[in-house]
Amino acid sequence: MSGRMGDTLDPMFIELAEFARAGRLTIYTGAGLSTAAPSSVPGGTGIVELMRDVLERQGIETKKADGSTQTLEAVADAAFDAGLLPGMKEVAAALSVFHRKPNIGHELAAILVSEGFIRLLSANWDPYVEEGGAHHGVRLTPTVTDHDRLHRLGAHSFHKVHGCVSQPGSLLVGTQELRDPPPWAIAEVSSALGGGVVVFLGIGTVADYVGTRVKQGPGFGWDINHSLGC
Repeated sequence: MSGRMGDTLDPMFIELAEFARAGRLTIYTGAGLSTAAPSSVPGGTGIVELMRDVLERQGIETKKADGSTQTLEAVADAAFDAGLLPGMKEVAAALSVFHRKPNIGHELAAILVSEGFIRLLSANWDPYVEEGGAHHGVRLTPTVTDHDRLHRLGAHSFHKVHGCVSQPGSLLVGTQELRDPPPWAIAEVSSALGGGVVVFLGIGTVADYVGTRVKQGPGFGWDINHSLGC
């Protein structure tokens, strides 16, 4: 999306700004936030390809019969059946792709959180929003576990609902884990949907537990990917 100074602002952005000023705007972000350079984090199948050699040495098949790459969830399910899921999470967390640098989107998200304009729910494992904030002197401590939420360790409204590479055991990757996430994550999603507007940004597929609650209301979600023609 592009424009020039003086162009009429899309009413959607004015409305979102009003929700932000009222403290009622949540951004639920996914892999799309981290695909831009220099972070350049790939999607699920890309993560599988990066782990292929290690996984196949453990007997975990990473390819389908037609030669294409298995989904990350399918590989995690196979690892779970083999009793190897904790080790797979450790391997994933150590991938170099999660140890690069944040992009401008991460920095902007961190600033908006720190200024109190948005609540951020992130399905991403990477540490780039935190690092993006650090570039601007902002220290963000996200909620990653139920213990974090219970004790409110973070001063900001930033919740990593599918875990973080800093705590490999927290990563949600298998089908069952994503179908039945920790209660605190469900509570944060329900609270956001019930208390204002949720903008879905960079999400390829909305997890079942999120989609179910979008349909239940009483709040509503806004797919900004669709709205912006992305």
